[in-house]
Formats: sequence, structure tokens, C-alpha cells
Amino acid sequence: MSYYLVSPLILGALCFLLAFLVLQRDYRSRVHRIFFLSLFSTGLWGIAVFLMRSSSNIESALLWDRLVLIPCFAAATFYYYFTIAYTGIKPRRGLLLVTYVFLFLVVVFTPTRLLIESMYMDPSGHYMFNPGFLLLPFALCGFSFVVLGIRNFISYYRESVSYVERNRIIYIIVGTFCSLFGTALDFLPLLSVFVLPASIIGNTIFAILTTIAILRYHLLDIHIVIRKGLAYLLMSTVVAAPYVGILILLTHISGTQSIPIWVYILLLIILALALQPLWSRVQRRVDRWFYRQRYDFLKELEHFSQKTHDISDLKQL
Repeated sequence: MSYYLVSPLILGALCFLLAFLVLQRDYRSRVHRIFFLSLFSTGLWGIAVFLMRSSSNIESALLWDRLVLIPCFAAATFYYYFTIAYTGIKPRRGLLLVTYVFLFLVVVFTPTRLLIESMYMDPSGHYMFNPGFLLLPFALCGFSFVVLGIRNFISYYRESVSYVERNRIIYIIVGTFCSLFGTALDFLPLLSVFVLPASIIGNTIFAILTTIAILRYHLLDIHIVIRKGLAYLLMSTVVAAPYVGILILLTHISGTQSIPIWVYILLLIILALALQPLWSRVQRRVDRWFYRQRYDFLKELEHFSQKTHDISDLKQL
């Protein structure tokens, strides 16, 4: 089974499992119950996408693609409810009524041509939809609920004095941005810009990060995760670019697609040795981006700590 087919199935199974774990942890908690609904809706969305992609004909794909909208928009709405329950922030008057009306209209308009008009198959053999004239307003409304939820978390983050709580909120916000970014990329084909479907990946990251943040009390400092991850990403790019370029050059020179395995291994070893000095420079650059004005002071403090560690004479210290 290809990535195109198996990825939404994995998302569905993962979300159902995480939803069960969240509800099992504390089913009496309102926060856990609402987050369970958000995860469960995302799981239903993944299963519906799988059924759409695996459909044997256009008519069946159209039916499932229309049904996809219900759990998709429900997940966005439940996410907004979840942010309210978690932060305790009171929503604006009438906003909750708007969410109820929105979900009702989604259910009513789903079977019609107003949201998804028709389906077709692109040159790669994947099903694509022609949007109805109400899909964009509904999509913007769904995005708005998620953005309002992020705003609730940002306000809660600024007011919180607990390091643990602030760290947890950052995990949730990062996961939410991954979901938003991936979903936004899925709309690019409507503008004739074809990219790999990314909403499945984005929502998978969201489900994992948010569930971990809800279930675990102590989390690894997200700033360290991002700082180290960015450094590894930059180094991976630096390594991959010459590696792929040299392989393409060797293939072009030899005129054959078959390259001995020892060439791959030797090339990796050479690049690893050659780029090793670059790693510390990349890490220092990333640290400067994160710490900014504090970087020089932190390095001086580190140097002072190392220097005093080697002094055995108490008077000299």
C-alpha cells in the first residue's frame, strides 16, 4: 500500500488510540472529554480520507470526500472548545452559538454541491475535488476557530507563572501550527500548485504532541527540542546537498544507474569527516539565534565554570 493510501489509515488508528488513552487517564475531567472528541473527530477524518482515496470509482470517492468535511470541521470546533476548557478563558458572547450553527450548517450542506461540487482524477491517479462556492467561507470559518484557540493558549501562556505549564502550552501550540500548515498546503492544488498532501502529517504531529502534553506532567524543554532540531535540520541539509549532487554527477559521468554500494558508504564517511568541524559552527549560529544578546554572557559563564572547575587551590579560587 502506498503512502497516499496508508497515511490517513495510520492517522485514524493513532488518533483512536490516543483518544482512548486520554479518556482512560481521567474521564471525569471536562478537558479530557473535550480533547477526546477532538482526537476522535480527527480519527474519523483520517478513516474517511482513506475510504475516499481507496474508492473504486468517482461516485464513491465523491460521497466519502463530502463526508470527510463533517469530522474535519468538527475537529476544529472541538479544538476551540478544548482551549476554552483548558485555559478557563470565557469566550465572547454569542461565539459558542456561532460554532453550534456552523456545525449544523456543515451537516446540512455536506450532501449538496455547495461545499464539494464534483470529483475528478488527476494525472497521477489521485482523486481531486472541485470546490463548491461555500467551501472557502466554511474553510475560513474552521480555520478561524483554530486561530482563536491558539490565541486563547497564547493569552494563557502569558499569564501563567509556572514553567511546567508554559512549556506544555508551547507543545500544544507547535502541534496546532503543524496541523494548520499541513491543512493549508492541501488547498494549494486548487490554485494549480501541486504538492504532497501534508494535512495528514500535520495532524499526526498535532495529535502526538498535544496528547503527550496533556498526559505527561514533566516534558523536555521545548526550546531545547527546537534549538537542537533546527541544528540537526541545517546539518542534514548541508550533508544531503553535496551527497545527492555527487551521486548525480557520478551517475552522469558513468552513464549508468547502478553504483556499487561501497561508493555510497565511502562517500558518507568522507562527508562525515569533512563536515564534522562545521557542526560546532552551525550549533553556535543556532544558539545565537535563540539566545541573542544573552549568548556572549552564557558563553563567558560556561568558560568561567570550566576554568574554576580546574582550580584546586581554594585561595586562588
